[in-house]
Amino acid sequence: STIILPHLHHLPYGRTAVRPSPPSPSPIRAHCCAPLPTFPISLTHSTSLVMATNSHIRDQAYQFFLEEAPELLQTIESGLLNLGQQRNTADIHQIMRAAHSLKGGAASVGLEPIKAIAHRLEALFKALYSDAIALDSELESQLLQAYDCLRLPLTQQITEGTFDSHQALAIAEPVLQQLEQRPSSWQPTPTSAIRPTSS
Repeated sequence: STIILPHLHHLPYGRTAVRPSPPSPSPIRAHCCAPLPTFPISLTHSTSLVMATNSHIRDQAYQFFLEEAPELLQTIESGLLNLGQQRNTADIHQIMRAAHSLKGGAASVGLEPIKAIAHRLEALFKALYSDAIALDSELESQLLQAYDCLRLPLTQQITEGTFDSHQALAIAEPVLQQLEQRPSSWQPTPTSAIRPTSS
């Protein structure tokens, strides 16, 4: 009997053939199935990029605030002086919006004492919408004094890059409280007292 091995084809006597090798994969299939290249990912490098970007954004915000602040201060001063001569809603709205913008700008760059003073000034200016409040020379003087509590430290920050936050808050607190505690006709939005924070 003849034994046919698994790896041989049965051919006429004296001839044998080896099983043909399987075809090689096509170049396209070999390309598609090749493992994807890997790239080293450094978390430290990625974090550094994010921090650098955030720092750049903060620097831009600070520069924008320094450029915008003098004009906003001038708006408040001019508006208060105009109110002493002729009271109108447009001037009140302008000085209130200027204080609001300074509050938001200071908050965005981490100047918390400036933010706190501007916030209380905004509330005081908003109360001027009420016709029940007599805008006499005494009130005008007190409002200008309260405005100086914001102007002086902010101007120092603009020109020198720093200011004494404890001193600024200590000076502002009694001035703002005096205005907030005027007779019942004066009813600004209640705010908490300013608490000194570290510079």
